[in-house]
Amino acid sequence: MTSLQLLLDPGYRLPLLLGGVVVVALSQLAILLVGSRLLLTGIALAQAGSVGAACGLFIPLPPTFLAMSSTTLAAGFVAVLRQTETAAETGLLLLYLGCGVVAQLLAAMSGSGDSQTLELLNGQLLLATGTDVLLVLLALLLLGGSLWPVRQGLLLLLTQPDFAHASGLPVRSLELRMLLAIGLVTGAAFSVLGVLCTTAALTCPGLIALRLAPSLRQSPGIAALAGLVAYLLGVILAFGLDWPTGPAIGGALVLLTLGAFGGSFIRRP
Repeated sequence: MTSLQLLLDPGYRLPLLLGGVVVVALSQLAILLVGSRLLLTGIALAQAGSVGAACGLFIPLPPTFLAMSSTTLAAGFVAVLRQTETAAETGLLLLYLGCGVVAQLLAAMSGSGDSQTLELLNGQLLLATGTDVLLVLLALLLLGGSLWPVRQGLLLLLTQPDFAHASGLPVRSLELRMLLAIGLVTGAAFSVLGVLCTTAALTCPGLIALRLAPSLRQSPGIAALAGLVAYLLGVILAFGLDWPTGPAIGGALVLLTLGAFGGSFIRRP
């Protein structure tokens, strides 16, 4: 049986469907991050998930749960940082670098550092367990329950941030809710997609949508389509060329982003 024939194996249907749902969900969060100029926040939160997953090498708890815990804590830390605008960017950079260092050290201390580091980077999409599925679904339900009731406020914050602050909208509360929800879903996605793919899915679809969409209302559909196309392309490449799924999907997202911005690069003198 060839690698592409394995793609049709019934045993892979649930993990592949789960991966697609997660990428589409992250693509919607990417619009919030890019539109709110929180791109570095998404990158830092994805890296924070690596710490939780690495802790799973020593703590007998599901890596997905530990990744969700670490990213949610990191999201709370980011919310505190944003109270002081001058320190926010520096703090995010230190969070990103610190989490990467800690994750690498924990993987090295585990006794099988090289293989564990690869798992952190690549994810384990095809090895997703029932616990992973339940935790991901729980995170998505909490995401919807948290952000859907305040969608109008978030839309105003994205489109008219100055007016949102001046109108008395609870901006800090909205940002905290948004960051915690993003942190939770990022952690759920991490052990399935890996740090590389999670980072790409939290950024690239938002960049593509805000570049190509005629208005913000069309952005969710374009972001979801970009995420889904990249996911399918990445999975086909991964199975066809025997590549790890996480980097293959992440690479497809990067290529789509380059394509969306390619015209402006070419036109520049």
